[in-house]
Amino acid sequence: ASHVSMLSNKITRANADVLAAGIQNKSTREVRDFIASVTGDGRILPEADTFVDVKLRLSKSQLNILERAREILAHGGHVPSTEDLVMQALNELVERRDPVKKAERVINKNIKKLLCGEALPDSSTDSEEGTALKQSGHCPVQTNSREGTALKQSGRKGMRVRVSATTKHQVWQRDGGYCTHEFSKGYPCGSRMMLELDHIVPVDCRCPMLVLLGS
Repeated sequence: ASHVSMLSNKITRANADVLAAGIQNKSTREVRDFIASVTGDGRILPEADTFVDVKLRLSKSQLNILERAREILAHGGHVPSTEDLVMQALNELVERRDPVKKAERVINKNIKKLLCGEALPDSSTDSEEGTALKQSGHCPVQTNSREGTALKQSGRKGMRVRVSATTKHQVWQRDGGYCTHEFSKGYPCGSRMMLELDHIVPVDCRCPMLVLLGS
C-alpha cells in the first residue's frame, strides 16, 4: 500500500512499465529513491540528479528556531533557503556526533601526537591478554589496568571491566558504523541504525572482542 501511494503522484503512461519493474522486491526506502530517479517520460536519472520531497511539519516555537537560524546564517550576505538550513544543521550534527567520524578524529590526533613524540593515554591490557589478542589477529580490546587487576583479585566472573575510549574508537572505525551481524545465509546485516558495542564472546572470557551490533 505504501508503494502504491508513493507512485500515485509520479506514474504516467510513459513511465508506468519502468516504475512497475523497478519497485519489485525493494524496501520502502529503495522504492522512494528509485521513484525519485524516474522522469515522466520514463527516463532514469543518475543518482546525483534525483530529488526526494520531504514534508516538514513544525510547531510555532520550532519555526522560530528555524527562522533564527536563517537570520544567523544570513549574516554572511546570503539568505539561506530552508533546504540550506536543514542540510547545514544535519552536516554539523553528523560531523560532531557520528561515532565513526569521531573515531577518525581521535585516531588522527593520536597519530600526530606520536609523530611529535608525545605520550598517548595508557589504555593497554596486561601483557598476557595483550599477547593473546595480538596473536588472535583481532582488534585489541583494551581495559583499564587497575580495574583488570581488581577483577583478578576478586575472583569474580562476569564483572564488566571498563572498555577504554581508545578501543571504542578503534571498533567504530574498523566496522565503519555498520552492524556486523551475519544472517544464517551468510550475508551481513549492514544496518546503521540503533547500533551498540557488544561482546562476541562472554564478558568473563580472556579476550572479549567487541563488534558493532544492531539493537
